[in-house]
Amino acid sequence: MRVAAFVVLVVWTLGISMDACAQITDAPLTLQESLALALGRSPTVQAAREAIQEAEFSRRSAQGDLLFQVNTRYTYTRLDEARATFSPTGVGAAVGEKDVYYWTNTFSQPVFTALHQHAV
Repeated sequence: MRVAAFVVLVVWTLGISMDACAQITDAPLTLQESLALALGRSPTVQAAREAIQEAEFSRRSAQGDLLFQVNTRYTYTRLDEARATFSPTGVGAAVGEKDVYYWTNTFSQPVFTALHQHAV
């Protein structure tokens, strides 16, 4: 039973692949079609396209590095108890609340980029 199922599966798979090949090779290709097909499937051409895209992204990155940058960061921490400090005599004083908020903004502008401009 398994052998018969395997044979049917193989014949069916070959039949589908033969039909696909027959559909592709029914009409002869023109020179333009064959060149387009070869260029579309060529790994060398694909690698060259990727290299062009990489160079474009590097150029954009270099241009972006010449501009100023703005960064912001926000954190929130909920403590179990309010923060306290204790003196050597054992007297404690609360210094903060249970909720701690922290927000920073950073602005930076490159000053010297002459060495980096060769990539632009």
